[in-house]
Amino acid sequence: MSMEELALQQPELIGRENELNKLKHSLDNAIDGSGSALLLSGEAGIGKTWLAEEFRRQAVDKDVKILSGAALDDQTYPFLIFSKALTEMERPLFEEQVYKHFTKIFAVDLSGNLIAEASPEGEEELGAETLAGMLSAVQDFVRDSFDSGGEQHTGLGRIEYGDMKVLIEHAKHLFLAAIFKGAESGDMREVLKKAVKEMKESQVEPLGASVVQDKISALADIRFLVRRELAGVQLDKERVRIADEVLGIIVEMAKSKPLLLMLEDLHWADESSLFVLSYLARNVREENILILGTLRPEDSSALKDTIDKMQAEDTVTQINLERLGGEKVVTLINSICPKNAFPSTLFESISAKCEGNPFFVTEMLRHMTEAGNIARQDGEFVLVDDDYVIPGTIEEMAHQRLQMLEPDSMALAEYASCIGREFDREVMFSLQSLRNAPSAFDKLLSAGILAVQNGSAEFTHSIFKDVTYGSIGERWKVAYHKSIGGYYESANKGRLDDVLYELARHFSRSNEHQKAFDYCLGAAGKAENAFAPEQAAVFYNAALCAQSKSKIRTGQNRNEILERLGDVQRLYGDYENAIDNYRKVKEAIEDNEIKARMLRNIGSAYENKGEMDRSLEHYEMAKNTLAENMTMEFGRILVGEGYVHWRKGEYDTALPLFLRAMNIFEDQKDERKDMGDALRAIGNVHLHKGEHDDALIFYTKSLAVMRKIGDNEGISAALNNMGLMYREMNELDKALEHYGQSLEIDEKIGDKHGLAGMHNNIGLVYFDKGQLDKALEHYKQSLNLLKNIGNIWGIAVLLNNSGMIYHAREELDKALEYYGQSLEKRKKIGEKRAIVSTMNNLARLHLDLGDLQKALDVSKKALEISIETGAKNYEAMSRLVTGMVFRERREFEKAEEEFDNAIEMFKEEKNRFELAKTFYEYAFLFRAKNEPGKAKGHLENALSIFSEMGMKLWEEKCRKSLEGLADE
Repeated sequence: MSMEELALQQPELIGRENELNKLKHSLDNAIDGSGSALLLSGEAGIGKTWLAEEFRRQAVDKDVKILSGAALDDQTYPFLIFSKALTEMERPLFEEQVYKHFTKIFAVDLSGNLIAEASPEGEEELGAETLAGMLSAVQDFVRDSFDSGGEQHTGLGRIEYGDMKVLIEHAKHLFLAAIFKGAESGDMREVLKKAVKEMKESQVEPLGASVVQDKISALADIRFLVRRELAGVQLDKERVRIADEVLGIIVEMAKSKPLLLMLEDLHWADESSLFVLSYLARNVREENILILGTLRPEDSSALKDTIDKMQAEDTVTQINLERLGGEKVVTLINSICPKNAFPSTLFESISAKCEGNPFFVTEMLRHMTEAGNIARQDGEFVLVDDDYVIPGTIEEMAHQRLQMLEPDSMALAEYASCIGREFDREVMFSLQSLRNAPSAFDKLLSAGILAVQNGSAEFTHSIFKDVTYGSIGERWKVAYHKSIGGYYESANKGRLDDVLYELARHFSRSNEHQKAFDYCLGAAGKAENAFAPEQAAVFYNAALCAQSKSKIRTGQNRNEILERLGDVQRLYGDYENAIDNYRKVKEAIEDNEIKARMLRNIGSAYENKGEMDRSLEHYEMAKNTLAENMTMEFGRILVGEGYVHWRKGEYDTALPLFLRAMNIFEDQKDERKDMGDALRAIGNVHLHKGEHDDALIFYTKSLAVMRKIGDNEGISAALNNMGLMYREMNELDKALEHYGQSLEIDEKIGDKHGLAGMHNNIGLVYFDKGQLDKALEHYKQSLNLLKNIGNIWGIAVLLNNSGMIYHAREELDKALEYYGQSLEKRKKIGEKRAIVSTMNNLARLHLDLGDLQKALDVSKKALEISIETGAKNYEAMSRLVTGMVFRERREFEKAEEEFDNAIEMFKEEKNRFELAKTFYEYAFLFRAKNEPGKAKGHLENALSIFSEMGMKLWEEKCRKSLEGLADE
């Protein structure tokens, strides 16, 4: 027999017919306008990519546009998987760089006289009062820079004025003062120092005003890269904005032809990408879009949480790929080695040892051909050497395959594994120790370890990459990562920010600790700016690790990093680690202002956790640390403490704290968000106390401050609260006016959470006015927005509110449907007061449906839960409903007892609307007892209150009931 050239066939797709048909069916639905999201799930090597690629080939035949993105292991790029998929976008999904200018620059002579001033083009001018105060503060600093002997102090000075910061540097005959707000860039100091140094070197006598003007005008045009301010950031809102932009892009693409969005290796996806995935799945169901993801379910807790949420929302279908059975393994072997004469023992051995894993089977056959166990004779594959061993695991199999590589090819594979699963060949060829890297690369291609796709190289399977990387000695890993980092530096001179994440990752694994520190710190700031706090935390921790390995940048800088790390951890809900990092800073620092800020941050974190007593304890410690020093920080501590008391319902304790904070902000001439928030908080307290005139005064002041500083979210919040106040004052048209203005702002800034809230609030006003169709219209808009966002709490509210509309319209079946859906969601959330509210509505509905026993069962359960909550308003509402049930059951004594209790509680809580409803329902009890005088009196009481409140719907009900009573 003659030996022939051996060539294994590409394996066919075996045993996945059902799964492929499901994918094809979903694609057909998407083509018809019913989009969906599917996930292929299974262990490594089970054939997820294999099946996805076969499906991709078939999708091409249907003239479908295909976008592909893949998550990469060990990568911390925010939104990476979608950035890769949407490479044809003209602009990035998010702004990773935040720049600012100096707000104002002064040049002041040694006597404090203003020589020149400059502002960047387009910068909003400072108010006259603020400008004068700021200049006065600079002049005082200049005069104080001379000691009693007339000697000048030199060096960079720093003062703060309200929310402004000023850097002051002394030239020869003048001072430069650069003013800015908010976050500070270290480059600001360096630029100012450099400008002054140049002026000193060129200056023999005082410079002319025109020369000085030119120099400071040039400074005003410089942009500085800064970190994004995290205070007040709501992560979900920002991620919704980004996710909505991705949705808009793919929806627009799908207008020309159906779209298949393929997302591979979701188990490596970052949290921000998973958020977008969940959002898209929720919103493509009426689009020509199919989303297909692949994943290993056991590898990511973040992914598991995302899938659990998607399944609860019924927005995803998961297809689990199982191992192949024995017959399917035989078919797979025959497809790879057609016309074979293998003994049955070989089939049985491979089937048993490879456990139905297609990749294991394929690579075992490849290994056996390379080892000479399998040959081709006279057109047939035969087993020529039965001295073979099948490894116990797929990883051992991959290791055996790699051991057969030549030294140069193995070295190149190791180097490539340090780059990642995918990489540019130029990066790979930067390995200096190889004489012929291209030749080694070709051998890796021939061996099936690497492949080339779309111009880039990649490991054919992540198992090869993982096993290769795991086999490298630590010394070589350090050397390889240093070399790769060096390549990115040299290849990207002048634009290192483009590869900052790569630089951070590689140098953090090298012995270049200074570079690791610098690049990780920069990458952390970049991730923050992209609203990816989880990734920012990874880089901050890496920077701290690099710092601990050498004596670079110790002291205060470390504390700044720890604080920033705590800030990002608090943003994504890792409160325990945030608290730990704030404590480390507090214990390491001497500055009481910073100590107090750390204690305030700890107090805020405990508040976020719902541990109110521990929160108050830390706010008190923060105040004591400052010893009544009335700084801006002290004011912020008071506001934080006030909000805790506010959330506990302790309004009389909260109010003086807010007022005191407001006075501090006024003394500090602060007119920024702190002041606006404090004013609004004071208004909220007055509103809850029923002091509407006082509430209006403070809401109006808050609105003025927010408008002055251009804080759109603050403006919207103030208008919303004013609308709420006018609704409580029964000035419903004014309430609609303010809600409408708030709605316009939320539309302008793209705040879907705010829009949903505004539509709900507007719907409530129309319900009060008896305009049920308009109310329902706004409820529907709010509900759609909340479903898009995935806000289950808000969805439950809107379902309940919509049920009330259908109930009022006597569409009882629809009301039952909406109340039932609301109750189901509220039980999932576990919010007892909300559960009571919907159960009370259901009990009323069962009364109207004539099911008195069901009504009694539900109302009693609602009353039981409401008593547990300790909330008198909810207990009173439950007693009102229970009284109504007893009335219909003609258990009049029990009914009167419940109505009387409800009236007393509503009076105590100053809830006039529910009080009027109780009088209304009580009247029908007296009517049933044939006591028309008492019935009339209660109806007149109800009518009086409803009329004062402008509740047209209820006014009409009362009048009709009085007319009916008169006719009897």
